[in-house]
Amino acid sequence: MKKLILLLLVLLTLLILAPIATGQNVEIDQRTKIAILSALDEERHAIALYQAVISKYGKVKPFVKLVEAEKRHEESLKFVCERYSIAIPENLWRSDAVILPDNLAETYSFAMESEILGIEGLDAALKFLKQEDIKTIFEHLRDASLYNHIPALQRGLKRALRGTH
Repeated sequence: MKKLILLLLVLLTLLILAPIATGQNVEIDQRTKIAILSALDEERHAIALYQAVISKYGKVKPFVKLVEAEKRHEESLKFVCERYSIAIPENLWRSDAVILPDNLAETYSFAMESEILGIEGLDAALKFLKQEDIKTIFEHLRDASLYNHIPALQRGLKRALRGTH
């Protein structure tokens, strides 16, 4: 519930702060467009990865909730794309094409590595982003991975190593 409220607050902030809401045509540079599309691709990759885990291992924690969170993140980025007139590319990620490690413990580690790569990409973009609304979304995505997703995956890894999953 807290995450949903936070997402709604972020979207409300976008509506209030974004210049397009006032009828202004806003241009963003190519580097920013690439950062937005890269973040969108990363969210879609995470959805496919976590859906693949569910398909292979069942509804193990925290993957069902992570899929839901990543879908919300994807929607936030699609909203940014629409706001800045960036064409939303087709989602090419498919869960049935994701190759997972041989066991659940390794899969948790693999998922954490994916989250860390996503954080690194967001942090790199935050160094040059100028638009406050886009920065807010990127900070939210980074913080969700850092403070929610990775700790949940760490807990899952501990359960898998204990054999209590």
